Amino acid sequence: MAKFKLLLSSLLLSSSIYAGGYVIPNTPSIFTEKEINSYFISVSGGISQFKLNSSVTSLNSANFNPKSLDDTANVYSIDLGYYINKNYFLTLSFRQNMLDLADIYSISYGINYQFSDTFLKPYIGVFGGNGLLKWSSEPYKSIVSSSLDSKCTTYGAKVGLVYDISDNFSILTEYQYEVINYDLQLLGGTSYIQHKDNNSFTIGIKYAF
Repeated sequence: MAKFKLLLSSLLLSSSIYAGGYVIPNTPSIFTEKEINSYFISVSGGISQFKLNSSVTSLNSANFNPKSLDDTANVYSIDLGYYINKNYFLTLSFRQNMLDLADIYSISYGINYQFSDTFLKPYIGVFGGNGLLKWSSEPYKSIVSSSLDSKCTTYGAKVGLVYDISDNFSILTEYQYEVINYDLQLLGGTSYIQHKDNNSFTIGIKYAF
């Protein structure tokens, strides 16, 4: 492809345009586009907050662990990506949210649109996937009516900004809104803890190759 582009440029430079019997040398402007690294990997971390619904509190039950109602987590993410062209790129994301008594894992696939191919690149995207919530300790000191693990389908949207610091390395920031529904039933279904929508903000580094 590079040889073809070079040959095409040479032909254009040496070509002429005939008009009204005169030979007008054709001197087109040649724009050299910066080649895009097709693949990338990024690692980022930040903070996330969940919308939490619960019918149990430490005020109405001595057996309830109040840390179960923690709604703020540390979040870590690893993303693999592929640029279709200078504007559109695909992502495969692995994410972990670390709460006091639970960890939430997710894997998602996304498509994104990048508004610029300069050193500063804003982008938007949508994604969907699957998630798993695993309790590291029982939130209620008695038998629960369901497994401590909870699975759900996830989807959402994100906006971000990439700042190039070299041809291969970039700094990125991202806000993500995710729709989730993790439901833990307690005491025969008379009580529950539900993790709903999640908002997160992360900052990280990206390597393109």
